[in-house]
Amino acid sequence: MTVSPRSADDRDLSLLAHHQYFRAIKSVVRLSPEQEQACFEQLAAGKADLTPLARQARERLVETYQPLVVHIARRYVCYC
Repeated sequence: MTVSPRSADDRDLSLLAHHQYFRAIKSVVRLSPEQEQACFEQLAAGKADLTPLARQARERLVETYQPLVVHIARRYVCYC
């Protein structure tokens, strides 16, 4: 089976994108317990209509927990 140059380039770009993503999530600054609690409270208060403040709190929580999710998910990755 021959691999075309285009698919090899795509694979290289994909690996580069993965590498950049994993580097970026390593630099995420964790929230303090007080900041985290404030985000959860803002999210709960604006959850019905997802106010801009609630949306911002949700995005911050998602960004903060991304490294943990990746860490756990790596246990289940199959390198077949």
